[in-house]
Amino acid sequence: MQRALCSKFVARIAPAILPVLALGASLMPGSAAAQVIPGRVVSASSMNQSRYDFVLRTFDESGNEVASDDWFEERTILVEQGGTQRCTRTMASWRENAGAPVQTSDQTRCDLVPENEFNTVMEVITGTYRQTEESPPGVVSSSAEETRSGSATFTLIAEFPTVPAGMRVSQVRVRPGFIGLTRPTDWMFPGSDLTQTGPPVSDPTYVSNCPNGLVTDNAEWLYPGSLVDANGRIEIGFAADPSCIQDVTWVEEDASWRSTVELNQRIADLTGQFTIEAELEPEPEADNAPPDCSAALAQPDRLWPPSGRFAKVAVTGVVDPDGDPVTVGVTEIRQDEPVLARGTRRSCPDAKLSEAGAARVRAERSGRGNGRVYVLSFSATDPSGDSCTGEVRVCVPHDARGSCVEDAMLHDSTRCGSRPHPRPHPHRGK
Repeated sequence: MQRALCSKFVARIAPAILPVLALGASLMPGSAAAQVIPGRVVSASSMNQSRYDFVLRTFDESGNEVASDDWFEERTILVEQGGTQRCTRTMASWRENAGAPVQTSDQTRCDLVPENEFNTVMEVITGTYRQTEESPPGVVSSSAEETRSGSATFTLIAEFPTVPAGMRVSQVRVRPGFIGLTRPTDWMFPGSDLTQTGPPVSDPTYVSNCPNGLVTDNAEWLYPGSLVDANGRIEIGFAADPSCIQDVTWVEEDASWRSTVELNQRIADLTGQFTIEAELEPEPEADNAPPDCSAALAQPDRLWPPSGRFAKVAVTGVVDPDGDPVTVGVTEIRQDEPVLARGTRRSCPDAKLSEAGAARVRAERSGRGNGRVYVLSFSATDPSGDSCTGEVRVCVPHDARGSCVEDAMLHDSTRCGSRPHPRPHPHRGK
């Protein structure tokens, strides 16, 4: 009885359970104009698990259960690929009837595959198949139920070792190239054939959201280039989504017998060949960092003796974080003694500044003071136009062993008789 029911199931419903893959990844078109390079599969794996549990019960004319039987089959298919070698391991366990021992098998087969392709077969069927026989109609003589469960996952690690200099991966294309087959109602139940070979069959109630006919699709799954690591590798993973619905109910009967079948299942099926490609784009220019003026110094930062002659002063210590060349120019020169101060040679101006920002200051100080301090304001600019500003100081001491004390009033060193510029008090105006 068990095998007869299974045979009826295969004959009636098997042609309907070949749906197209339903996966969580989006299918999106790629850009035909972009530069594309092939990927190389470093490793790939898939795991497909399925289980079928079948229960058969028989009843006497009074509806009492007189016998029962059950069987199951559990199968796990592991596919592992590294480089050009792919190994498929199939592990199964089953029991043919309630009193039979559980049997197991474990087989592995390895073969060679193209370097940038990965082939796998994944099928997920979840749901139930029920068949009830009544003899005569209205009196249950047997019932059978099969419960199905399954899952499928896929993981792929690919690399792109040939990315040209100055380019980066903008997105990764996974081309599944899958082929699926589903059949519409008139293919599933050719009424004339069933009428000729068996008792009358009711029109089946058929619900399905699966596509009809043979489907070949060159669509692409796209992943952002940000998933590619510094070594040019990307890991892609997804799980089969059994969202293809197939619900079928039909009845066969004559005057002495009736059979009712209900099939409620969700399916995801994939038989395909994966090809990995990377779409490239130019590397974006790095954000430019401005020069750093924090460590600037005057060179020289001390003038002796106070000969009254002009000395060239350069600004040093300005750096650029990007290593860009930096143009440094002095924009203003001030001093903490009047230009025509008592105790000096009464010559002016005390500094000269060119249009290009080159500075010269006079080696001079007042013999009545505490040394002269020149304050040179400057700016530093890189080729991108980013800049920083700062100040450096030059000391002309009162005597050879002395140092300079910077006074509050600053005077324009490039003008004769300039008015002093008071230095803002650090605690005022806040």
